[in-house]
Formats: sequence, structure tokens, C-alpha cells
Amino acid sequence: MTNDRSLFIDGEFNTLNDYMITTAGGLILAISIGNARFDLLNSAGNKTEIVLKNCLYVPSLFTNLMSLKKLAANKVHFSTKLHVLTFNDKVIANLKITESS
Repeated sequence: MTNDRSLFIDGEFNTLNDYMITTAGGLILAISIGNARFDLLNSAGNKTEIVLKNCLYVPSLFTNLMSLKKLAANKVHFSTKLHVLTFNDKVIANLKITESS
């Protein structure tokens, strides 16, 4: 999910207007769904571009959110000790972990 419309690939963006329940019990509105490009940085500062399919456009979000379950289904591994994403045994991103309030 992202709040940045500019990340979506033109021609791959469909109207959705669907509400989702948050873990806190609130509602958020997903306006659209489509394929979005993201640049990830590894510890050396090298960029890896990924395309997230069926990414939700949620203007009210304050940050981007990724589903680790959906990443794992696409052969992307998350290390809970190192906080990195790997694909084909290559680190594609170092993640900043934040606490929810």
C-alpha cells in the first residue's frame, strides 16, 4: 500500500474504492489498485527497483506498507535478525523497522 500516486505504472491502475479494517479497528479507504514501482536501497546504497503487483493506493496512509506474506509468496525472504529483504540470495533492501503507537 502506498499514498504516492506517482509510483503507479500508467495503464495499470484501476478504480477500487474499497474500505479495509486496520489492526486498530479503524477504516481506511483504498482508492485504486495497480502495479507500482519502488526503489529499495541496500546497505551499500545501491538501488534495486521492484514492481509490486496489485498494490493499493491509499491516500490517507502516512507511510508505505508491504505485506511480508505476499513478498514471501514471490520468493522474497525477510530476515528478522538482519532486517533485510533477499531475493535469489541477494540483499535487495535494508529495512527500517518502526514501532507502532
